[in-house]
Amino acid sequence: MSRPNNHSPSRSNTLGSSPRQGRDSPGRGVTDHAHPCSSHGTWELRICFGLFLVLGLLLAGPVTAQDAPSERRQVELGLGLVAPQLHGGTELLRARELREQERSYFEGADGSRRSVGSYPRLFGFSVHLGFQHPVERVEGLTLGAAARTALTGSQPSGGGYSEGYFFNSVTLALAARHYPFRTPRLFLAAELGLGSVLTKNRYQDEAGVQGYFHQFGIGPSGSAGIGYSLRPRRDGAISLDI
Repeated sequence: MSRPNNHSPSRSNTLGSSPRQGRDSPGRGVTDHAHPCSSHGTWELRICFGLFLVLGLLLAGPVTAQDAPSERRQVELGLGLVAPQLHGGTELLRARELREQERSYFEGADGSRRSVGSYPRLFGFSVHLGFQHPVERVEGLTLGAAARTALTGSQPSGGGYSEGYFFNSVTLALAARHYPFRTPRLFLAAELGLGSVLTKNRYQDEAGVQGYFHQFGIGPSGSAGIGYSLRPRRDGAISLDI
């Protein structure tokens, strides 16, 4: 990777590919003051979440105390903590190696990179919104959809936000949940859909001008798991899923 030039505000690249060598590799960008976990597509994500919420509320009717979770329409809102693990992608792994070496993403004309201090582990939070609708012909089965986002980042001890690295993801998927037992507590869950990953490497050049390098990747996404429902209210109208 060579020194950025002054003609390109910033470059985007597909995840897993290296920036092109030459004087038009990742460009210099204007200084921005976005939230540390920000990325392109924020408004699009809010619109998607809003559509899912409206659709879920339209499908969610009144429930009774006798209804089991698999027999009622459900709207889900979830919060969580995330610590992503990066195992593939040429550029993802190269950027991780630079962080492990405590080096800036910017490379000078002589091929050197300045030390910016240690990077903590990538860490952040996740939010998901979804709905489930019971399948009358299959006992204990519900089908629906879910939208998930995870916003994570890491800022070095010596460089702070100006040398930070941010890894965000968005997933839209069809969802299924099955309660295999009569007791409406334990359930199996699965999702299959489309996921995207957005990364941002921030750096300062030799003149102290802020720059950044974006990458974007998209592809199929899936997950499966086991959960347990806690029901703080006797009527079962609200449950806390673990």
